[in-house]
Parts: sequence; structure tokens; C-alpha cells
Amino acid sequence: MGTQAFPVFFAAAAILAGSTMVVGCGGRAASKPVEYPPLTTLEDEAPMDGYLAGVGSSMTVRPGSRTGLDGPAPSLTVRVPEQGATYPAGEATLDVSVEGWPLAPSPGKHVHVIVDNAPYIAIRDFTQPLDLDALVEEKLGYPLAEGTHTVRLFPSRYQHESVKAPGAFVMRTFHYGVLAEQASGLATPDSSQPMLTFSRPKGCYAPGTSVLLDFYLSNVALSEDGYRVRYHIGSDRGENLQGEITRWVPHWIEGMQEATYEVTLQLVDTNGTLTPGPFNHTTRSIQVSQHCP
Repeated sequence: MGTQAFPVFFAAAAILAGSTMVVGCGGRAASKPVEYPPLTTLEDEAPMDGYLAGVGSSMTVRPGSRTGLDGPAPSLTVRVPEQGATYPAGEATLDVSVEGWPLAPSPGKHVHVIVDNAPYIAIRDFTQPLDLDALVEEKLGYPLAEGTHTVRLFPSRYQHESVKAPGAFVMRTFHYGVLAEQASGLATPDSSQPMLTFSRPKGCYAPGTSVLLDFYLSNVALSEDGYRVRYHIGSDRGENLQGEITRWVPHWIEGMQEATYEVTLQLVDTNGTLTPGPFNHTTRSIQVSQHCP
């Protein structure tokens, strides 16, 4: 993916852009979910440097505050798939252990699982290994294709805010249904390089909802004069809002009206250039409707 000027966000296709269906997951036997304080929207805070006014839009994007941890940071261990391993077709498994983050039925704690660069799948039970091929078919609507795939995982709170802590993110790239030397498809990402993982928004929202804008960052810190996350939000009503995020905190999109929206995030460097990497430019389509499922 090459460097591109910001106004042409929608000229570039997102890698394996997924559906916008609302994803649910079964969980363990019902237990009372832990309650967390709500995310705080800083209504009285001035816009940060780098924010640009919307064009023909009443939308705004405002920073919130991270929800604190009530104990040690959680950690994930992926036993399967193994990094760089090859698995026969029909035998892709996701075997994960979660420490310090007890999973619970909706709306409790869960893990966001992202296959390649499709929208996340919310997993609320890892007590047994999961059939990854069946999971992709059920939740994303297509079979896991032969070739090379990457899974990314991180813990999420009840309101889908990612846990932004060292060790809370894990990634594995593997080959499926082909010999390793014949593998094709998604290029193997370098886990040591700066990486942006798009998390929210996703799905359908009622008009007037404060929509969470959230992501996970790896190997990079944000600042006003360093790396930033550039966003563009456009709708089929002709609305456009663009700007840059300079602090790794959850953000809120306010003022969305009934429409189909495209939300694009890019990780850019100190020169405003798109950072190399297969996930550092991602676009998601969401709906704002009075008739969400």
C-alpha cells in the first residue's frame, strides 16, 4: 500500500474490508457481569491540535478518558495457531488462554479477535479451542480462504473499549490449506513495526448515539509532533469530517445522523506519511438508523 494524500482516503481499498454485521457470541453460564465506570467524554476540553472542522457536517470527534484497570494488566497466550505454522484445510484452530481478564456473557468482559483485517469478532469463552474456519464462516459470512492469515487479539471492556496496556495484544500469522512455500494472500506483517489495529466503530447505531472510536497501537506512541492516527468520516449524505488523533485514548463521534458512514483510520508518521504495514490504513462501513437489528 503506497503513501497517499489525505483527501483521497476513499480511493484506497481497505485490506479485506469486512461486513458491518453486528456480531454476538455465546458465553459461559450466566453470571453477574462486573460493572465499570462509563467512559468520560471531555465536553469542556478544547479541540486538540490537528483537528479539522467538518465540511457540511454537524459531526465532532472528541477525546475521552481511558477506563482504569482494577488490578494487573491482563495478558493473552495463543497456543494455536503457532507463528508461521501451516495447517491443512478445515483444521484451523484458535486455542487461547486469558489471564487477569475473566470473560463474561454480554455485556461483560470479552476479547476482540480480528482475522486479517475484517471487523472484530467478540469472544466471551475460551474454555475450549475454537474452530477458526467455522467461526469465520459464522461471524464474517465467508469461509477461511486458503493462503496466509493473521489473527490479532486484545481484551475489551463491556463498552468495547480496548485495554491499552503492554502485553494485552497478541498476533499470529499462519498458512492455511497450502504448503508454506506456496502460501499466498495477506503479506506477513512485521510484529516489531508500528501497527494500528482498528477496533470501533462497528455495526449499527441509533441516531444521536455517541459512537466509540477506538483502536489498538503496537510499537508506537502518539504525539502532536510525532506519529498520529488520521481519521476521515464520510457519509452518503455528503458529510465529511477529518482530523488527527495525538493521544491514545478512546474517542467519541458525536452528531451522526441517519446515513451510511465510512470511517477510515491511518497511522501516519512525523511527516504525515502513511506508515508501511498491511493494517495501517483501514476503512469500515457502519449504519446509523432508527431500525438497527
